[in-house]
This record gives sequence, structure tokens and C-alpha cells, in this order.
Amino acid sequence: MRRAAAEIARHIRAGEGGGTLLQACGNARLLAAALSLRDVATLYRRWSLPVGRDTERDVAGEHRELVDAVLRRDADAAAQLFGRRIDRTSQALRTAIGESAATVA
Repeated sequence: MRRAAAEIARHIRAGEGGGTLLQACGNARLLAAALSLRDVATLYRRWSLPVGRDTERDVAGEHRELVDAVLRRDADAAAQLFGRRIDRTSQALRTAIGESAATVA
């Protein structure tokens, strides 16, 4: 178990973390669904920087917190951290869209 945790941590530090964490589920259908959702989330996160102007975000810090929660086997904390990431990205984009709509109107 410690070897697997160390391997996951190594991949995350190398920027490969999301896929490694998801692959640990061991369920091909769940993995496919999760990877698809991850790809969409990545797209929104990338948009949130230039469009949503969320430049103060510490993505590396968010990843560290998530890895720590996973390695502690704290599912509640990991779910909360994932939710916080999604909410922050969504809010940045909604704010940018709202500002754009107000400018056009």
C-alpha cells in the first residue's frame, strides 16, 4: 500500500496525477466516465484563467491538498476539495459571462 501511495504521489508531482488517482478505482466504466468528466473540467479550468481571470489560483496547492486527502483515505475531504475546485472554476466563468453580458446590453 505504501508503495502504491508513493507511486501515486510521484505521478502527481510529475503532473500526471488525475489519471493515476482515477485509475486506482479499478473499474473500467467508472474510469472512462471519470476521465471524460476530468477532460471537461480541465477545459473549464483552462478557460477560467484567461476568461474568468482567476489568476490567483494555486493549482499546485490544490493538487497537494487533494493528494494528502487521498493518501489519508479521507474520502469526505477529497470530495470536498474536488467540489471546491469545480465551484471555483464555475464561479469564475459565470462572473466573466455575466460581465460580458452586461457590457453587450
